[in-house]
Amino acid sequence: NEYKSYLRFRVAMFVFSIFVVLALLGVNQAAVSMSVKPEPKDGFINWKQNLEVTCVWTVDNTRGYDFLVNGMSMLSDDNKYKSDSRVSYAVEENDAIEQKKQVLTISNLSAADDGIEIGCQVMGDGSASAFQLKVLEPPTAPVQNLNVVPKYEDAELTFDELEGAIKYQVTYKSETESEGTTIEVEQPSASLKELTTATKYDVTVKAGNAAGYRDDIEDSTTSFTTLDNRPPRSVDGLNVSGSKYNTTTFKVVWSLDSNTNAGITLTNITIAVRNAEGTEVVRETLGNDAVEYVVTVEEMDSYVVEVLAKNDFSVDGAKGEVLNVDLMKPTDPPTDPPEPPTKPQTLRCRNDEGYDSNLAIPKEITAGKSVELTCFVDGVGDFDGKVQWFYESTNVADMTDKNLVVTNNNGTSVLKISEGKGSNKGNYRCTLKSSECIFQVMVMEKSTGANGRAVHLAFSLYLAFLVSLLHFF
Repeated sequence: NEYKSYLRFRVAMFVFSIFVVLALLGVNQAAVSMSVKPEPKDGFINWKQNLEVTCVWTVDNTRGYDFLVNGMSMLSDDNKYKSDSRVSYAVEENDAIEQKKQVLTISNLSAADDGIEIGCQVMGDGSASAFQLKVLEPPTAPVQNLNVVPKYEDAELTFDELEGAIKYQVTYKSETESEGTTIEVEQPSASLKELTTATKYDVTVKAGNAAGYRDDIEDSTTSFTTLDNRPPRSVDGLNVSGSKYNTTTFKVVWSLDSNTNAGITLTNITIAVRNAEGTEVVRETLGNDAVEYVVTVEEMDSYVVEVLAKNDFSVDGAKGEVLNVDLMKPTDPPTDPPEPPTKPQTLRCRNDEGYDSNLAIPKEITAGKSVELTCFVDGVGDFDGKVQWFYESTNVADMTDKNLVVTNNNGTSVLKISEGKGSNKGNYRCTLKSSECIFQVMVMEKSTGANGRAVHLAFSLYLAFLVSLLHFF
């Protein structure tokens, strides 16, 4: 019995020892923990973020602790992160709760860090489970095969889907806009809205994912022009070239400058000739670039020539430019003396001091007040309709701003700004064939004092000088 009692005591002690060892091992293993910031999303951490790995243990230990990268100590010379300037390492102690903490920081994560395993071990106390880092970067390839189907005030954009992309950034901007419109879509297509007719646009597309977009790859770009739904303007300079005496054939000439300069597309030119009784004796449809036509009639008489430019948006019942032609018979000597030679019509620009100037002319206008910009026309002939005014790159005739009024009279063309507003500041140009005058308009506040006026005048002169240099070159 004593022997049996002794055996039971030894077995109990053995079992107790096993429980103690297991308990100690469990405490040591559980005493080491590791956390990661930021927490992975869908298994990934986005690039360019700072990774912070924290290892904490509560068992008193001064014998050794370390981080392991791919199973290799951070202190090892063979560990590539030992000398990486992005990596920092710190140890903190809290004696109050007998806690120690070591922190590993890797800044500005990139694809080079993808796939590494980071673990933490404390000598004699155990280790924490290793963490595998997965870094997500935006797509590295550009979007391919951009295609735009333009309409009048909108357009449809399509492109190839890019592997790994979950979103696309689309930016479109006209040539006259300082900032474009940016939209984000999830599919490889986009509707471009609120466009201006007959205007060229540039489009840029970037592919992205949860990590964002890349700025270090070439953007995918294309351009397109919206359709034109403007009706044609009248032809310019309708006239007869050559003699009208003792002939039944005469050449009619004109130009298409107003349409060409405005970028209006034409489909054809129609010419019609009526005799003195109003009977139509000639009607021809010419090409969209025709600028002359030789008319043949049966007898010398008075005729009315009408030339009309057309396109798909011509107004029903629109009238063309009209020219009266009198063909004189041999018994009727010419009644009109030969026309004296005339020099071509050109513009002359005059500044506020009354001197002709080839430089941009500064004009100041107080808010709420009016100002007149005047171009003088040298040469003989009717110039009405040939002088055109532009605000920046937009023809004033196409603008709906009732604050701008153009008057042509007695060798001058005047653009009046009836009531100065901040939106009226900028460059105004009057053009006649190859000549032009430029005015730099500044809109001043009503309360501007003497010093303010001096500063604005100096600034206006400086801007005028810069514009003149650009115009000269």
